[in-house]
Amino acid sequence: PLMRNAQLGLLKAQTIQIDVASNSEVRLGNIIKLNLVASTATNKDDINTHPMSGKWLITAIKHIFDSTLHGYMRLTLMRDSQYINRTS
Repeated sequence: PLMRNAQLGLLKAQTIQIDVASNSEVRLGNIIKLNLVASTATNKDDINTHPMSGKWLITAIKHIFDSTLHGYMRLTLMRDSQYINRTS
């Protein structure tokens, strides 16, 4: 149980929530690629990629509707690694 708890702790180390347009093709367990542009504060070595970019696992989906029945999804994403630029 200690190894499992350690591995789950690593998986939950990086969690992010994003709001996206509704899409019935998105499922729990899907892996998505998130591409974010780096700001000048996070841009290092002239690499225009944000540190939070990369592959993420969808661990929760919440469908949200406003009073006009316009809907979107709030995705909870997790990963256990960092983006590595392999071009250099």
